[in-house]
Amino acid sequence: MSNIIYLVAGSRSTGAGAIVDNGGLYANVGMTSGRSPYERLSDPDYRKKQLGGSPVVLAEWHVGSITDHNIHKYLKMHQDVKWDRLNANTEEYLFVNDTGNGEEAKRIIEDIIISHLVPTFVTEKYLDTKLAYEDALAEAESERTKRQDIENSDPQLILKAAIADLQKKDEDRQADHIKIVDENINALIEEYSEKTELHQKEMRNKTRLANRRATLAVTLSIVCFFGLFTDTANTYLDHNLSTYIDNFKTSEIDVVKHKAELTKLQRQYNSVKYELDAYKQREVKTAANAPTQDTQKDHRKICMMASNCTYDNHNDNKLTCSVYKGADRYSCTYTVEGRIRWDPMNFCGENKIYLTNGKLHFCNEFSYKIAEFKAN
Repeated sequence: MSNIIYLVAGSRSTGAGAIVDNGGLYANVGMTSGRSPYERLSDPDYRKKQLGGSPVVLAEWHVGSITDHNIHKYLKMHQDVKWDRLNANTEEYLFVNDTGNGEEAKRIIEDIIISHLVPTFVTEKYLDTKLAYEDALAEAESERTKRQDIENSDPQLILKAAIADLQKKDEDRQADHIKIVDENINALIEEYSEKTELHQKEMRNKTRLANRRATLAVTLSIVCFFGLFTDTANTYLDHNLSTYIDNFKTSEIDVVKHKAELTKLQRQYNSVKYELDAYKQREVKTAANAPTQDTQKDHRKICMMASNCTYDNHNDNKLTCSVYKGADRYSCTYTVEGRIRWDPMNFCGENKIYLTNGKLHFCNEFSYKIAEFKAN
C-alpha cells in the first residue's frame, strides 16, 4: 500500500495579509497510509495543532515507501524553507517564496522527491526531459525576442550590433592567428637550437679526429727525419699526410653545409618574428583605443582559468563566486546545466567552489556541467 505525502495549510495562513506578515506560507508536510489526507486531519492530534483556520489540502503525492521523515530531512537543509527547532509541531515549515497557493511549496517537495528519493535512472530521465523542455522554451523565447527587437529597433542600432559582432569575430581571428605564429616561432627556435647543438657536437668530434691525425703525421715525420728513410716509411708517411689533408677538406665542406643550413633557419625565424612584431604593434594600437575591453578580456580569462572560487550567491541555474588573485578580487557568474538546489553554506557549511574539467563542484557531493560563464 502506497504512502501519501500531503501538503496542508490553515485557511487564514493562505491569505495575502498572512503571507506578508509571516514572510511566506506556513504549511504542514505530513503522511498517511490507507486513508485520505482529510481523514488523517480529523485525528485528535491534528485538531490540537494550530493551523490558522480550517485545514486546506494544497497537494498530495502517492510515493510508495517514501516517508515524510525522508522529505523533512531535505526540507530542513533547503535555502528557501525555514523551520523552528523548538516548535512542537514537527511537520510545520515556512515556505518563504510561496504566495499562498502552495505552488512554490509543491515545486520544492517534488524536486526533493525526484532528486534524492527515487532511483537514479528515473531522476536522470526526468531531468533530461525537463532540460529539453526548458531549452525549447528558451530557444522559442529567444527567437521571439529577436523578432520583437528587429521590429521595434532603430536600423542604426541593428547595424551597430552587426558591426560589433564582426569586430568580435575579427578579434578572435587575430588572436588565433597570433597563437599560430607563436607556435611556429617556438617550433623554429627549438629546431634551430637542436641543429646548432648537433653541429657543435660534430665539429668537436671532427676537431679531435683532426688533432689525432695531425699528431700521427708529425710523429711519422720525426721518425723519417732521423734516418728511417726507407721506401716503406716514405710511402706510409705520404699515405697518412694524404689522409689527413682529405679529412681536413671534408671537415671544411661539412662546416659550409652546416652554416648554410643555419643561415636558412635564421632567415625563417626572422621572417616569422617580423610578422609577429607587426601583429603585436597593431594589437597595442587597438588596446590604446579600447582599454576597457582589454580589461574585460583579462577578467573573463581569470574566470575561465580559475580552479576554485569563494561562494557568494546563486539563483536557479546561475552561481556567483569570487576569484582572488593576490589582493585583487574578481566576481564571476557560472551558468550550469540543471538547477542548483542547495546553498553550500547551509548544506555542508563550506563556501569553497571547485572548477575542474568543465564542471562546478561543492560539498563533495554536487557537480554541475558549466554551460557558460561571464565576468561581472
